[in-house]
Amino acid sequence: MTELFIIRNNAQRDNVTLFIRETKLPFKIVVQDIRPQRSLDLNEYYWGVVVKMISDYTGNSIIGTHRDLSNMFRFSYSMLDASIGPKSTTTDNNKEFMEYIDKCCAFALEYFNICIPLPNEVIYNDNHLL
Repeated sequence: MTELFIIRNNAQRDNVTLFIRETKLPFKIVVQDIRPQRSLDLNEYYWGVVVKMISDYTGNSIIGTHRDLSNMFRFSYSMLDASIGPKSTTTDNNKEFMEYIDKCCAFALEYFNICIPLPNEVIYNDNHLL
């Protein structure tokens, strides 16, 4: 009988690898990257910086701001299941999610004159940290 282990992060992979080395039992391992998901850091940046800065400026709630951004930049129509609405970002990988974030940041700059910093970017204004 074949056992299937789904490893969702590097720590789990390291634990399984250590277990296999220590037990010295014959194992067959197949490593397959089914679909890389977006990182937690990028998710925190989206909610904590991008959505928050736009929300603070507009006075809209964080959830409302996220909904509005999704409606603007993630709206889709599927003829397969006749669904209309924003596509969830939960299945995006980092590249796809960053493309969405770039659209949100460009929108904020164009319509609200909000310059949203990039991840890990520090903005100074007249030698003061913002």
